[in-house]
Amino acid sequence: MPPDKVYNLDLQTLINFLQDQSALLYTEIDIPDIRGPCHGYVFLKNRTIIGCQIQSQDSVLLLQGQEAYRLLSSKTLWQIRVDPDIDLTLQSMSQQSIQNSPILDTNRAGFLPASYVPRVIGSLEAYLLNGYTSKQRLVLRTVFAMINGDRSVEEIKDQLNLSSEAIDDALNHMKSIDVIE
Repeated sequence: MPPDKVYNLDLQTLINFLQDQSALLYTEIDIPDIRGPCHGYVFLKNRTIIGCQIQSQDSVLLLQGQEAYRLLSSKTLWQIRVDPDIDLTLQSMSQQSIQNSPILDTNRAGFLPASYVPRVIGSLEAYLLNGYTSKQRLVLRTVFAMINGDRSVEEIKDQLNLSSEAIDDALNHMKSIDVIE
């Protein structure tokens, strides 16, 4: 496969330049409240954008569709990979980003001790929950609502009718995105 090419063009000019090629366009983008640069992807097929998403460094889907496009449309530094199988690439990357979500991680290492008292340090914004199922979003929001700086992890588990693992996953995810400490 030929190496990716770098272009310093606005998105619309780049789409016109690529003509009828299928390609993956990607760039780095800073998202407020997310540590480090994120990765923005535009999936192009025959001059039509068939997908658009922004992922965190650990491949968690943060934004997709119009929300992602709105942020990415102003970028001017793009790397391009011509990809005749762009439909498969889009499907694969979308599935991978959801599977990499910490709330689905079955690795139990690094969990917060039962006596730990989490404290809110940021907002659980809607875009942070993109890529999660309705059930996963509900778990995250429910656990987040229980965090008041006084309840320990054990007390949160006692008060919620959720599995211990789901609560641990939610707390670890919120800690990893700097919503709680």
